[in-house]
Amino acid sequence: MRWLCNSGKASLLDLPYDILYLILVRFKREPHSHWLGVMYSCKFWNGMLVRSFLGDRFGSLFFPPSGIPRVFESSDINVYLGLSHWRHSPYFTRVDKMEFKLSMQDHVRIIQLSCIVDFVASLPSDVSQFGEVQVFLTGRERGFELNQLSDILVSLQRSASGSICQYDRELRLLTFREKVSELIPPCEE
Repeated sequence: MRWLCNSGKASLLDLPYDILYLILVRFKREPHSHWLGVMYSCKFWNGMLVRSFLGDRFGSLFFPPSGIPRVFESSDINVYLGLSHWRHSPYFTRVDKMEFKLSMQDHVRIIQLSCIVDFVASLPSDVSQFGEVQVFLTGRERGFELNQLSDILVSLQRSASGSICQYDRELRLLTFREKVSELIPPCEE
């Protein structure tokens, strides 16, 4: 293995590209549930596997045809688990509208909120990635879940220079919108 790396520390990415391709082809024959460990291991493998991982099950959600407004809407737990892979892939782009529908089941809702928190916390603070984000609540959120909702709002406000956050009276829906300067008149002194 001396030919792989002269520094003494060998890495999988030191292999020739044709060998990496053969590993990729072989790995794609495995069930999707086995892919997560490799996808978390490095950005290279995440980028290589994410399109197949998300596209096979949720293609139009993560990779809509061009010219169609990018609207992300789901309540499927597997979609939430795929958010971080999509975010760190070369396919991640601006989304016009994101709708997160939380589950009535406590254990599923906690996972969904954790995935959303990780997703929005990873967004860059200098570029707005969404036109609108809606979080549909169940009315059963409490304690830890309310802290996660607070983290989501803080991260969303950090990721857009100008933003408007609204919620309905019964706290069933949180809406976060980009501020459009033409719609909001300037303050008069």
